Amino acid sequence: MIFLGDKSIPSALRISILTRDKYACRKCKIDDKTGRSLEVHHIKPKVFGGTDDKENLITLCYICHKYAQNHLDEFKEYMDSECDGQLTALLKAFKIVREQRISEGKPV
Repeated sequence: MIFLGDKSIPSALRISILTRDKYACRKCKIDDKTGRSLEVHHIKPKVFGGTDDKENLITLCYICHKYAQNHLDEFKEYMDSECDGQLTALLKAFKIVREQRISEGKPV
């Protein structure tokens, strides 16, 4: 079953973008054939005049989407920076362990 996620992008269009991008984050390359960890990002946000045209949409995992910039020049720089799926997964795991240790009052 495919997770449909953000309702601001029509389901058929979201699936079309995920398919085009081979169900993989275009930033870190993590793939997820279920689509659960993937989101479709507007390269130029609608608030700045962006559209739902396929050329303005890109697949990002939820972590990369969280850090994606909203200004076009900054977004291009962000996308060009080095990152791979293993690094993203490692950083996520580190953050979880760190937060757990802090909540337990243990040294980090």
